[in-house]
Amino acid sequence: MPRIRRKQRPPVLAEYRKYKPYLRIDFQYRCAYCHIPELRYGPPGNYSIDHFRPKSRPEFSHLVSRYANLYYACQDCNRHKGKTWPAPQLRADGFRFLDPCKDDYNEHWRVRPSGEIEAFTRAAEYMIGRLGLNCAYLIDWRRKKGSLIAYIERLERLIHVLTPGTQEHNDTSEFVQHLRLQLGDEYGDLW
Repeated sequence: MPRIRRKQRPPVLAEYRKYKPYLRIDFQYRCAYCHIPELRYGPPGNYSIDHFRPKSRPEFSHLVSRYANLYYACQDCNRHKGKTWPAPQLRADGFRFLDPCKDDYNEHWRVRPSGEIEAFTRAAEYMIGRLGLNCAYLIDWRRKKGSLIAYIERLERLIHVLTPGTQEHNDTSEFVQHLRLQLGDEYGDLW
C-alpha cells in the first residue's frame, strides 16, 4: 500500500506554486520522502514543492503544473533530489526514486531499531543514497520515535493485564490513544 493517498481534487492551476496548500494537506504536513513533519522540521517555509519528475528535464516539461507530479518536500530532500533523474540504464537495473504515492516503502526497506534504514531493493538503495535518508538527524528522529512506540505498546499491554473491564482501563486507554496522536503529530509515521 502506498504511504500517501491524495485526497484533494484541487482546481487546475497554471502556476504550480499555488498548489502548496493542497499539497500540505495531502501529504499530512510531512515531507513526501523522509516523512519528517512540520512540527519537527519547522514551519511551511521550510518545505517546498518538488517535481517528482524534474521540471528542468525536457521530457517532463508538460508536467510542470500537473498536480500528480507535485510533492510536498522538506528543503533537504528537495535539494538532494534536485534535477536528478536516473538514466535509462540505471532505471533498467532497478535504480530509481520510490514514488510515495505509488510504492509501499515496506516492500523496499525496513527501519532498524537504531533508526537506520536498511534497503531491500536497488530502488531503495538509490533513494536512500541520493536523498541522504540515513543522515544523523533522521536516524536519531526515527530511533527516538521507535523507542516511544515501544514504550506505548508496553503501556497498552500493562493496561490490559492490570485493569481489564474497569473504568480505569477505559480512562487509561483514552490517555494512551492521546499519546499516540501526539506522537504522530511530533514524529510522523515510521513506515
